[in-house]
Amino acid sequence: MKIRSIKKTITFIIILILLYSIINFLKNLKGIEPQNWLDFSGNILGSILGVLGAYLILRIQISKEKAKAESKALEEERPYFFIGGSSSYGELNFEFYNAKHSLLNNLEVYFFLGNENEKNYIYSSLGHIKTDTKYRVRYPFGEEHINGINNISPNNGVIIKGTTLLGEKISFIYGSFGKDHGISKTFYYDVIDKKKTGIYSGDKINDETFDDLISNIVAEKIKSNAIKVKLSFVNDKY
Repeated sequence: MKIRSIKKTITFIIILILLYSIINFLKNLKGIEPQNWLDFSGNILGSILGVLGAYLILRIQISKEKAKAESKALEEERPYFFIGGSSSYGELNFEFYNAKHSLLNNLEVYFFLGNENEKNYIYSSLGHIKTDTKYRVRYPFGEEHINGINNISPNNGVIIKGTTLLGEKISFIYGSFGKDHGISKTFYYDVIDKKKTGIYSGDKINDETFDDLISNIVAEKIKSNAIKVKLSFVNDKY
């Protein structure tokens, strides 16, 4: 039964009980002995308290069911990524899926340059992408605006950021980012409420570098420390 239907049913039952109690009260108002009056009042009060208690219990149950439904809806929109590529051809191949087979909005792809420059990333905004579709991103080589770097590889570090159809922010982190071990994580986050940040797929690894990386993404500092470039975005098979 839907939550709205449950609410209507509860309200209707409460109104019927209250009307029945009021009618009985009015019928028996005259000629009531003091003891009977106390018994009658106690019964009425007990009925009202019982109805209110049942109502509160049902309200709590409805709230739990609503929260559960909202949580499930968020989980069904969260994407899972498959990624590959080669620095030899300057390509990043990837696809994602989710339970709803829907879209991921406001997609941005970041490549870690792995150098000591002030700007450690290049990025490009790619718009909206569809689930269960393979995509190829071609990124530049030896351009002056990325300081002559010509060995950009997904294995070195890639961040994919986007927003689900329900407005939840998602980020996928892949690569080593200059470390001697790699990582693959996907997490959801809220830029206002940090308590709503959580990892839902990938490696469970404790590393300060990656903790700082996640913190910077949540605080949206990654974008401020990146150079925007134009990437060729092709949604064909690879």
